[in-house]
Amino acid sequence: MSEILILRPDPEVDGGQVPGWIRTFAADKGPVDWELREVSLSAEGVPAFSDQVRGVVVLGGTMSAHSGDQNPWVTDLAEFLRQAVAAEVPVLAICLGAQIAAEAFGGQCACPAEGQGEEGMVKYILRPGAKDDRWLGPALRSGSAKLAMRQAPRVPVSHDDAVVELPEGATLLAASAKCPNHTWRLGSLLAFQHHPEVTAQKLATWVAKTAFKAGKQAPQVAAIRQKALQEAQGFAQFNEDFGLALVGAFLSDC
Repeated sequence: MSEILILRPDPEVDGGQVPGWIRTFAADKGPVDWELREVSLSAEGVPAFSDQVRGVVVLGGTMSAHSGDQNPWVTDLAEFLRQAVAAEVPVLAICLGAQIAAEAFGGQCACPAEGQGEEGMVKYILRPGAKDDRWLGPALRSGSAKLAMRQAPRVPVSHDDAVVELPEGATLLAASAKCPNHTWRLGSLLAFQHHPEVTAQKLATWVAKTAFKAGKQAPQVAAIRQKALQEAQGFAQFNEDFGLALVGAFLSDC
């Protein structure tokens, strides 16, 4: 049977809400002619590309796009993405996935990207053409997302690295104040620097871990976590509606 693949680079970074959104789409649509398969790249490596691959979601991770020496699957994933896009297979690439995709097609990442690192919730700034994109557009027009777009929505982020040069032919769709290349499309691939899949609770945990690693004391970490949680919860419905519609539009092309 054909497959929708979720490729997971990091054992500690799961698919968040994505598997649930995919199963919701399948249940609402009725019988589908594909099955969902999650692949741990660190444990299993990159699967062989074939005509049974109907769609691909590439998640984030704590390693970098330049860590091929420590993570041999990075090079294999870049080749897999080139094959998928050449075959016009829909691909959603998130955070690290987006960074590896950029370099796979001739773009450039900085690891770390000085001045572009972000943690928590950031304002999502649309670029021309964003609302016309065949997946991003429906996400922006969905439910509370449509209302939130009038109120400077914020999206969840956690990254030090960033795409500093887009691949030739890519279309920039969204940015943040610090990171100019947030969302972009190249053919059948749509890339996000932010994490549409993450819950408010998970984001707050990431922010707290970063604070702890930076040497903050326990009371400070707790306060930072609570503030991050409150900010994320303020846009939780926007991100839920955005993500569900995004995945639905993506799957409709699969």
